[in-house]
Amino acid sequence: MIDWGEQRRRQDPGFFCRLATQGAQQPVWIVSDARRCSDLLWFQTEYPSQTHCVRVQASEETRGERGWHFTAGEFILYYPVLYYYCYCLLF
Repeated sequence: MIDWGEQRRRQDPGFFCRLATQGAQQPVWIVSDARRCSDLLWFQTEYPSQTHCVRVQASEETRGERGWHFTAGEFILYYPVLYYYCYCLLF
């Protein structure tokens, strides 16, 4: 499934963004997991004046206090990925 998704993104970087926003009528969208540069670029291209990105980060200490712990080999990079979450606010 991951390979299929990555193949779709290579063919059409906006494929999943269009699916996620198709028919949306809400006045404000919060995209809480836009890790890929292609996702951010799609929103910035399709909605240039409405897209506002906010970088949210926490220290490893703070993340540890919230129950996060690093596990080697658990995360594989298949595509250029941002190393922080970027919330896209569209309004």
